[in-house]
Amino acid sequence: MSLEDSLRSLSLDYLNLLINGQAFSDVVFSVEGRLVHAHRCILAARSLFFRKFFCGPDPPSGLDPSGN
Repeated sequence: MSLEDSLRSLSLDYLNLLINGQAFSDVVFSVEGRLVHAHRCILAARSLFFRKFFCGPDPPSGLDPSGN
């Protein structure tokens, strides 16, 4: 395996940890009955909506993902 292939594989492993793993997530959404784990910093960096939501004057804390 070439160095480039090794780095690509390593990058995909880390990406899968971020996308599929609950271990390092810090926010959970309920979408059509399924829990989706995510990362506030990534959401805020990629979306103005989430940046305002998480970093606004009254950022949410402890919201119930079921909406209750």
